[in-house]
Amino acid sequence: STRSAALTALIVMQPQTGQVLTKSVARIIGTIFGLAVSLILVALFHQHPVMFVLGTVVWCMFCIAGAVRYRDMRSYAFLLAGYTVGMIGIPAAMDPHIAVSVLIGRALSVILGILCGGIITALVVPNTTEAAYKSLLAQRLSNFCQHSLDLFRHSTTAQAYQVARLKFASQAVMTESVRQAACIEDPHMHAMRNQLIRLTHTFMALGTRLHALSRVFFSLPAKPAHYRLVSQALEKINLPLVELLDELV
Repeated sequence: STRSAALTALIVMQPQTGQVLTKSVARIIGTIFGLAVSLILVALFHQHPVMFVLGTVVWCMFCIAGAVRYRDMRSYAFLLAGYTVGMIGIPAAMDPHIAVSVLIGRALSVILGILCGGIITALVVPNTTEAAYKSLLAQRLSNFCQHSLDLFRHSTTAQAYQVARLKFASQAVMTESVRQAACIEDPHMHAMRNQLIRLTHTFMALGTRLHALSRVFFSLPAKPAHYRLVSQALEKINLPLVELLDELV
């Protein structure tokens, strides 16, 4: 219906064009899978309400597991695939004669809303995601260098480090989500997709090594006096790294 198409256009609207395209693709995929499963359940169990409900529950459990597993637009696709069965499949099962027309109408309304939203965002008010992605990368590098510098200079606490570590993890997830949108939007970014993924993996590996080093730093003050030699040796080793971090911050 026109109401579903208008609602879909509003739902897929995002600040950047790449995010709109990413969410649109996820919505199409989730809707198609949800409608396909709805059609299968109606065809198999429309005369067996208990089996239909059990099949719907199993499918929704699978979609919930997928939505919890992922932290990007794939989570949104699983969400769409799950509640489409409940929203469209159950009314279609109550009247199997109109099930196909209801499912086709839902698919067409979603596609129409996505096309309208995508065309308006890409042609009328374009706003690229590449600039936002580069800004997030620069901010992530600056924050990581500053936090590492505080750790090497012993100007942070264990509690503050844990807070910053959680912030780095959430920032990595956000950056990866923007990266996916930028790759869909820009062919040049798509060509660099593997390099950008390796960049994220390298950042996470650096965070893991920094965490291991922080455990050494935080445990040294609680050790006896003869561990001061270890602390002094570490400071000498880290001196070139501290000078480099000073230049990057």
